Amino acid sequence: TVDLVRHTLEEIGYQIETAYSSNDAIDLIKIFKPDLIVLNLTMPKVSGFDVIEYIKTEDKAKNIPLILITGEKLTKEEIDQLDGRIEGIFNKGVINREEVLQEIRDRISHIEAK
Repeated sequence: TVDLVRHTLEEIGYQIETAYSSNDAIDLIKIFKPDLIVLNLTMPKVSGFDVIEYIKTEDKAKNIPLILITGEKLTKEEIDQLDGRIEGIFNKGVINREEVLQEIRDRISHIEAK
């Protein structure tokens, strides 16, 4: 998923930094303040919620918009943890890869128009 999203966004001209774990993502956010975070929320042995908790508490990061990709249906409690700054939540188990990527492109266009 990471490589697919990276490749797609690079093709349309965005500078991309990738991380394969919550700790790596947090370290990257500390040194490279992104304009947008696309986060795979449900990864093996790792929780994207760690990244979200960091973003919510770090002044330099708390206004960064998020697009979440997940393989599971989120509970109400999990959605509440997301703090209302989510630009989109996509379930990769319900829609196919091309639809996820098109939705990401659409959300980025929406963010850029703000």
